[in-house]
Amino acid sequence: MGKKRDSLDELPVSAGLWQFGEFELDQRSRELRCGGGALELEPKPFNLLVLLLQNAGELVTKEELFDSLWRGSIVTDSVLTRCVSKLRQALGDSAGKRIVTVHGYGYRLQGEVRHLDDEAPPPQDLAAGVQPEPGDPLPYRSGWRYEKRLGGHGHTWRIVSNDGSQRRVVKQASNVAEAHSLYREHSLCSVLFRAYGESGPFVRVLELISHETLPALEFEYLPAGSLGDWYLDCGGVDRVSLECRIDLAIQIAEALNAVHQAGILHKDLKPSNLLIEIDSQGAPRVRLADFGAGHLLQRSRLIELGLTRGLFPTLADSGSGTPFYTAPEVLDQQTPTVRSDIYSLGVLLYQLVTGDLQRAFTPGWERDVPDEMLRSDIADCADRDPARRLGSADELATRLRLLAQRRRNHEAQRQAQVEAQLAGEALKFAMVSRRWSWRLALTLTAALLVSAVLGWNARQEQRRAEVHAATSRAINGFLNDDLLAAANPYLGDGGRNVTVASVLDAATDRLHERLGAQPEVMGNVALSLGGAYENLGLQEEAERLYGSVLAELTPRLDASASVIRDLRFKLAYVEVELARLDLAALHFEALRRQAEAEHGPWAMDTIRARYGAAWVTFEQGDYVEAARRFELLDEGTLAAGFGDTPTYIDICWNRAEAEIELHHWALAEQLMRFVVARYTDDNGADSARVLYPSITLGYIHQMRGRFDLAEAELQSVYERSVSLLGERHPVSYSALHHLGILRLREHRYQEAEQMFQAVVDGRTRLYGEQSFMTRYSMNRLAQAWLALGRSHEAEALFERTWQASVERLGEAHPNSLDISRGYAVAQAANGKTEVAEQRLRRILELAPQHLPPNNNRIGTTHLALSDLLQATGRLDEALAEAQAGERVLRGAFGPEQDEVQAAQRMVARLSAQANGSGLAATVTDPPVQKLKR
Repeated sequence: MGKKRDSLDELPVSAGLWQFGEFELDQRSRELRCGGGALELEPKPFNLLVLLLQNAGELVTKEELFDSLWRGSIVTDSVLTRCVSKLRQALGDSAGKRIVTVHGYGYRLQGEVRHLDDEAPPPQDLAAGVQPEPGDPLPYRSGWRYEKRLGGHGHTWRIVSNDGSQRRVVKQASNVAEAHSLYREHSLCSVLFRAYGESGPFVRVLELISHETLPALEFEYLPAGSLGDWYLDCGGVDRVSLECRIDLAIQIAEALNAVHQAGILHKDLKPSNLLIEIDSQGAPRVRLADFGAGHLLQRSRLIELGLTRGLFPTLADSGSGTPFYTAPEVLDQQTPTVRSDIYSLGVLLYQLVTGDLQRAFTPGWERDVPDEMLRSDIADCADRDPARRLGSADELATRLRLLAQRRRNHEAQRQAQVEAQLAGEALKFAMVSRRWSWRLALTLTAALLVSAVLGWNARQEQRRAEVHAATSRAINGFLNDDLLAAANPYLGDGGRNVTVASVLDAATDRLHERLGAQPEVMGNVALSLGGAYENLGLQEEAERLYGSVLAELTPRLDASASVIRDLRFKLAYVEVELARLDLAALHFEALRRQAEAEHGPWAMDTIRARYGAAWVTFEQGDYVEAARRFELLDEGTLAAGFGDTPTYIDICWNRAEAEIELHHWALAEQLMRFVVARYTDDNGADSARVLYPSITLGYIHQMRGRFDLAEAELQSVYERSVSLLGERHPVSYSALHHLGILRLREHRYQEAEQMFQAVVDGRTRLYGEQSFMTRYSMNRLAQAWLALGRSHEAEALFERTWQASVERLGEAHPNSLDISRGYAVAQAANGKTEVAEQRLRRILELAPQHLPPNNNRIGTTHLALSDLLQATGRLDEALAEAQAGERVLRGAFGPEQDEVQAAQRMVARLSAQANGSGLAATVTDPPVQKLKR
């Protein structure tokens, strides 16, 4: 691949002959011509034009221009502006219509560009090689021979070792265009390997070989072949179920999404470029192949890979893919985008759904897809207007994963409409038929039957009423004589001096004495008192109350009594909030076993117990398992007919929280929008139950870099909460906490510090300092102090919260790891670099116990360690950590998110420093580490 070059002046002379409009640029002679005559152009504007031509139609950022044109020098924006102005003057583009300014970001060259080298006939020495035949030895690898021609782009063969023990696939170029394609494919595969390693859903490149004038690219061999080959081997549509084909479509969408997350367009998605690997269970797994037509969206990525030599020309003009799968705008010569690949994905989904990989996607295709949900998915991918297509392949994967649920919801809506229509028709019919006497006879008979039933029900209700009356009298006496007596102004601390908590304490002390003879009444009163404690943030008191009453009533009542069950549930929930997770897990498991034995696996009490157990798993930091459990609960609760219950909405909310931790952003957002809509329907737009999930929705926007949407959502929640509930309500504090996080990411540290201080003070009053809610805000307050230079105060606060978290949750819990990272950054800021480094490496050692490899906590820890290593002069190690952190964050958020782009700038800066260029950033971001909530 060669070493890195310092400027575009050193690109090889084969870099190109370009034509755009009436102009022609020759890199060999470094001439810009118009109408046959040469134009005067200084070196920097000339190099700028080359870079814009190589990226025609696409944004070239200021960072890329500075790095390519002035590497090793510190320059200002005004230097770049003057350079662009000189180039526009030479091109007669004073209006900026050919070189378009993308304000705040960079520039884009508009108009058709042709790379004439790719259109020239191939050199004789490259094209004249003798075509191999099966059995011929490879000219560049001894011990191997050609076995079977596979076709495809260029000359693709299956090759085999002479002893028959190994097989590979090799692509060989026969002309310049194919050589460019091979180099491009190797470069893009290198980017993917750096991003995902060998676990990525792509065919692995084994080697790039340059033998004399015959470049070749070797890949692993997958015996099942392409999607089409595997499909035919299965026997066609009758042998491959629709469920299996939908699963393949999900895998394709996920693989394409991974490509896009790495900053690459595939541009040639089709069945022959989807290879199949059979896993250990015999199931097909999709591997994406053939990136010869692909395109790298962010060329700054090449700097870290060491892939600059000769790659800009080959990556810039990759042409189009197969017309049958190509988006209409690309066929119209417009610049391809992520949505162009989404179109190809939609055509593939159509073919998989119909079971025919040869079927054309033509007008009337809808008639081939009877399933309304799938028809909608295909239409939303393959719409002619790119703006109307899905925004990401992950959105399609999410839709397909939820296909069964969407079908059930759709069928329920359809059935409701049918029943409403039938009811209306029946009413009309009944009104018309009243004149017939036999109807009157039936009505009288029915009335007599109803009267008899009502009489029996009335007697039953009378008996129940007597029981309820006795219960009500007991509760009424308790409330008046014991609960409210604590506010008696004639008592020492009564009257206006009494607090709600003291009233609850006084009532609790009398509970056993007054209601001990009525166990069910005592249990129900305890549930109400405990709920009041919880609303005040007094979980410790609620736990003691639930536990003591449960201990007294368990020997006296049947285990299946509803009050016993409800007390156990409440006790388990409070123990989760107090981080006594092992105890909570035991309670939920006992509740599940009992409910399942009495009512079955999908009765409501069983679902509640399983939901509680999944919540415990989430709080223990096992987000992968928690997401799996919530997904099963989601599907099972719907199937059991409980989709309209508050429990189901809570399941969806907690599932969204788990998916957030796994960075499945589209799915999490979809779930939270559902939760907000349902709570709005059930409780009104301004209830606390609506405002809380709206905060989570704002958090999702923020983590995805949608700061405007996050600001609007969170500010709206805060203002509504203050107006309706008061500024000291927990919802108000939660919204203010998240607005503070947004201010941190906007580098508005003074505002953030004021917000977090207010929230810490408020949550301490409500819950106490040991509450996990208070700790969240204390962490953020320490982070703001760190950004404001108050590192000693920050370190002390981080130490307190870290010790409390370790005591409650353990050192390896994700929340403890978050705090520990901030603690390490504060220690480093205070000169304790050795202990800070040990702490950061300890975090990376512990993280795999709970976190998947793409979790953003791991990425930010790598970046924090990189900062520390850079400060101590260990540039090579710092670069490696920065690259690791950037890979993790890119996998978590995609290439466009602000933290990812900051990490990419860090990698580029360290790469330049490590290579001795002396490049330094003119503006350095403050050392603020991103912490989770």
